[in-house]
Amino acid sequence: MSTSRTLCYRLKQFGLSRSHAPEEIDEERVAHLIRQELNGDGCLLRYRALWRLIRRKYHVKVPRRVVQRLLREIDPEGSNERRSHRLKRREYNNPGPNFCWHADGYDKLRPHGFPIHGCIDGFSRHVLWLVRSLQEQQCQ
Repeated sequence: MSTSRTLCYRLKQFGLSRSHAPEEIDEERVAHLIRQELNGDGCLLRYRALWRLIRRKYHVKVPRRVVQRLLREIDPEGSNERRSHRLKRREYNNPGPNFCWHADGYDKLRPHGFPIHGCIDGFSRHVLWLVRSLQEQQCQ
């Protein structure tokens, strides 16, 4: 077990410290990044997820409160919708029947002997097939 003095010494020795947000925050750049994400896949994100995305994707250290305030200023209607959990669905277009099929599986029941797989038509949303696979029970 190390003492706090040893810990401070080791942190200084390895050049480690807590990361603090810079004093000067370029709010115009952050606002531009928020607008860019709102026009793309980030349109459904709440402020915490958007803050994380800006930190990870663009490597910009900015306080959460700044992202929250800017998001409220840039998109007040969307902020109210996100707060009330009434989000708009993304638009999905498909040229016609049998153009694109969507298959998926549910394997949580595999240990009990019946994984389920299905497929729907992307245009009509009709279920094309739903299958319970026949397999031996596998212990995990």
